[in-house]
Order: sequence, then structure tokens, then C-alpha cells
Amino acid sequence: MPNSPFILKKMFSQTTLDTVLQFATPNCAKPSHIDGLWLNYANQNTYFSDHIQLSSINFCLHGTLNLFVNQTWQTISVGDMVFTPIHLPVSANFLPKNQNDIFLAVHLQLDETVLMSIINQLPHNKSHPEQTDHTAPISPAIADCISRLIALLPQENPQFLANLYIQELYCHLLYSPFGVSLAQLVSPNSVLYKIKHICRFIDTHFHQSFRVGDLAKLGAWGESQFYHHFKHITGLSPIAYQKMVRLNHAKSLILNKGLTISQVAYEVGYESVSQFSREYKRQFGISPSLDK
Repeated sequence: MPNSPFILKKMFSQTTLDTVLQFATPNCAKPSHIDGLWLNYANQNTYFSDHIQLSSINFCLHGTLNLFVNQTWQTISVGDMVFTPIHLPVSANFLPKNQNDIFLAVHLQLDETVLMSIINQLPHNKSHPEQTDHTAPISPAIADCISRLIALLPQENPQFLANLYIQELYCHLLYSPFGVSLAQLVSPNSVLYKIKHICRFIDTHFHQSFRVGDLAKLGAWGESQFYHHFKHITGLSPIAYQKMVRLNHAKSLILNKGLTISQVAYEVGYESVSQFSREYKRQFGISPSLDK
């Protein structure tokens, strides 16, 4: 490989960064051939808006990215990890400081069955309070595990060892500031678990109309209690969340399916094409008729 256009960082070796560059695709997130591991590489001014479909953790290996999640812009830099426990709308903006500036990250989709198995084998951890922020520093043990996982990418059949490293990574994460939230993610009685499943219900039925009270019943809550929990975890009201899901799906249809604007509007649940166009432009900054 040619020399990499950045200064070596202590947390991740030059070899680790070069391996990600070798297998990543510029200016997009790309799944690797290791199950659940995605590679994210940006080398130019890039804006990304999408909907995280699975619970995941992102690990920043190099560079700085502006991330909009839970209705808040955050600056993510090398050594940070970002936890998205539920299906959250996410926007990201990479602005290179110079022509050699890049951003590198790996994205790990969480296997909740494996996570539950690890939790059941570990002693109860009280070393961290419940983490309400979506970001935390990457510990040396986590960085080492990620580096070994990335080192498997050149191998033709890496999955066996990758599974072992991912289980080890789960152990370290459960003792990190995200530990309590990770345990709640797979605990059926927790608020996070219930909100996660209500979000999945909305994701599946986003084109339908429903009342907040109907959603509250899914979590066995009253409307006000449900609204408070939902807004606290997602940063959005239930109706605003549904709108975000609809618009993200609409954008995908416009870019990939070649449907008319009217077809897209009705497909995602809008009864008024003009209302759809207004909300689409408000969300993405461009009229749907021009976003092709």
C-alpha cells in the first residue's frame, strides 16, 4: 500500500489503520466479510443521513466527525466510541481540515443473543453508573481487541477467531461506561428494552397511522409515562420518530426505486403529497423532486 496520509496515533497502530484503508470504500460505510463488522472511511466533505437499523457501537480510529444523534450534535474524535442502542435516525458530517485529512471508524452490530450469553456468565458489575451519554472513551483493552479483530480482515476465513474476539470485546464493553445500558438492552423488564421493541414496531408499521396510546400499551405504560421514556431515550416524540422513519425510507425509494413523488408519498404513509414535499425539504434541505 502507499504511505498513509496521516500521523500515527498511539491508540491504533499504523498497520491497523492501513488495514482498514485497504478494505474500506471511500466516503461510505461498507460491511466487511466479518459478520457484523462495518468499515467507515471518509476522505472528502461528506454528509450522511440514515437510520441505524440495529443496536451497534462505533469506534473512531482516526480523525474527527460531527454526529447528530438523539437530537444533539456531537464531535466524535479518535479514541471515542458511540453507542446507538435502538433504531435511531443519525446524521454525520465530515469536514476535512486539509487535503490529507481522513476519518476512519469501525462499526460493530451487536448480537443480542451472544451479549445475553456473556452477561449470564459474568459477575455483576457495579463499577460504572448508568450511562446517559451516547459516547465514551475507548479503553486500552477495547482498542487492543478491535486491533486484533481488524488484523483478521486479510484472512480468507476469519470468522471463527472473529467470533472469539467479538465475545472478548463484549466482556470489555460490559465493564465500560456502556455496561449498564448494554445489560438493559437485553433485559425484558427494562425501559430501554421496551422502547427498543416499540421502535421496531414503528419501523415495521411506519406507513400506518396509530395513536400514542396504542404504542404506550405495548410497553404497559400510561401515555404520559410512555412519552417521557420515549423522548428521553430517542430524543424524539413518538410521532416525530415515525416521521423520521418515513422520510428516510422515502429518500431511499427516491434514490433507488425510480418512483414518482406521489408514489413515494403514498408508499410511506402520507395522504398529502404537498405535506410530504414540505416535510422532506425541511428534513433534507432539498425538494424530493430534485433529490435524484
